[in-house]
Amino acid sequence: MYSAEVDVKANLQKILDSSLDVICTIDAATKFVTVSGAAKKVWGYGPDELVGCSLLSIVADEDYECTLNSIKQIKKDFSKNTCENRIYKKDGSIACIAWTVHWDSEDQLMYCVARSTDNKRKVEDLLVESEEQLRFAQKLARMGSWHIDLITNKVKWSEGLYEVYGVDKEKCQNPTPELFISLIHLDDLTMCLDEVEKMKKAGKSDHTHRLIRPIDGKIIYVRHLSHEIRNEHGEMVAFTGITQDVTEQKETEINLLLSEQKFKSMVQNGSDIITILDQQGNFKYVSPTSLRIAGYEPKELVGRNVFQMMHPDDVPHMIEKFAEVVENRNDHIPTEHRFMAKNGDWIWLESHGIDLTSESNIGGIVINARNVTERKKLQEALAQAQKKRQRAITSAVIKAQESERSQLGQELHDNVNQVLTTVKLYNEMLFDGIGDPKDILQKSIHHLQSCINEIRSISKRLSAPTLGKITLEESINELIESINLTRRLQITSAITGLERKMVQQDFHLTVYRIIQEQLNNIIKHAEAGNVSVIIENTPQEFFLQIEDDGKGFDVKARRKGIGITNMETRTENMHGKMEIISSPGKSCKLIARFPPVQEK
Repeated sequence: MYSAEVDVKANLQKILDSSLDVICTIDAATKFVTVSGAAKKVWGYGPDELVGCSLLSIVADEDYECTLNSIKQIKKDFSKNTCENRIYKKDGSIACIAWTVHWDSEDQLMYCVARSTDNKRKVEDLLVESEEQLRFAQKLARMGSWHIDLITNKVKWSEGLYEVYGVDKEKCQNPTPELFISLIHLDDLTMCLDEVEKMKKAGKSDHTHRLIRPIDGKIIYVRHLSHEIRNEHGEMVAFTGITQDVTEQKETEINLLLSEQKFKSMVQNGSDIITILDQQGNFKYVSPTSLRIAGYEPKELVGRNVFQMMHPDDVPHMIEKFAEVVENRNDHIPTEHRFMAKNGDWIWLESHGIDLTSESNIGGIVINARNVTERKKLQEALAQAQKKRQRAITSAVIKAQESERSQLGQELHDNVNQVLTTVKLYNEMLFDGIGDPKDILQKSIHHLQSCINEIRSISKRLSAPTLGKITLEESINELIESINLTRRLQITSAITGLERKMVQQDFHLTVYRIIQEQLNNIIKHAEAGNVSVIIENTPQEFFLQIEDDGKGFDVKARRKGIGITNMETRTENMHGKMEIISSPGKSCKLIARFPPVQEK
């Protein structure tokens, strides 16, 4: 941590030394604390001449009051960070200055960038550059600012805050309070909401919590310094503040707490097992929570090797993750593995670690392990349920295929075979000279045509529509025509919104099979004479209705068959919903609704 701070300070000092603007820090009493070398060139004062002096001592008399008011306003409202005034240069001349200021309530310092604005046409550009330098400084310090308007609920983030939070600015131009809440680590959410309530009473807040960066999934610590803004009526109208990534500092604090009694107390009463391992994976320290979670007294584990306690299937992967921690290549993402409890059961732990071997008061690799056995059981139960559902679907498909084959055999035997047998008898009569030859031939031709129609109907039912060649409307009309030829049903159709549209093949086949399956069900079970098929394709939805005038059935009392299950599965796969409305003696109506159809 110390070296990181030194690097940041060194980088900031380079900015101070190289900038053509005067960059300085001013304390709460308006006295200069630090001043960049540019003050000598721009104002004529050397840094040593200004340090310890009040800013107000060089402000032009006419601007004294407005400068003082600007300072008060900046301290009160973090969103007010720019102002202008005039100062006396060392040679007695007056310089117009544009200030960009950030007030740090913790340090009680104003971080300032001052630029001469004698040429008014350049004022806007100068302020932009000053703010850019401030943004760069914030980036080095991993800091950003924010403002929430409670009246409009609008949120403003600085560029630095997008980087700290790991949120893509291009995809999130208008951040919301809900977005920020979604980033907060679940374990810290209640605390953060409590801090908001405290701020409403105290007017300010300073707290640290964890959040999860969407861009890489990393958990970081951030510190918030926030302040409320009230209107002239005393009503709170906004929150404003700064946020800094303090992960390095926080991790160092946590690591140091390992050697303190305060942390030991937390370890003893926590919900996780905290251990210290040497570089070979041997336990050097085990928290007392091991008894509650795994059934071991800490002394039973100290000296044993952690990999001997793991499930053999998990050991290779965990050795690899352990090596990453030792080599400081770990991404701090927890790893799940199985651990042998004292009673012989395997429990699931979610572990992550950090190498603190170089810390003399720790001298090992700190591992934090949480029991996630119940969560894994729920995940496994869900996976088994999904497998069971998939097996049921597969079984239904197989049964449907067998049923189709059985039905095909029955139809060939009962219809085609009987017709051909009749034709054979007519031919034998003709051969034996029995009856009128012309009458016999006409009857034979009639029966052969009936046989051809039956075979064509069976073929249509078994074959998928020629999706690449015809539209959905055309394939449905062909299906209806083939069934009408058998004279088993009289089917009418009303199709709108599909005029010559070529839809996606999977959707085409889904609708075709649902209509085909329901018409087959009507033929086999409904004892119906007439059927209507209605299709309406609108910008809001694709609507399908198939209604017959058959005997109907009790939907609740009747167990779903393979055909209905298949139709429901096909509908769900296309993100649609299907329902069947029927009752004994009152026909049957199938309704399916899908999202608007997409053309190829």
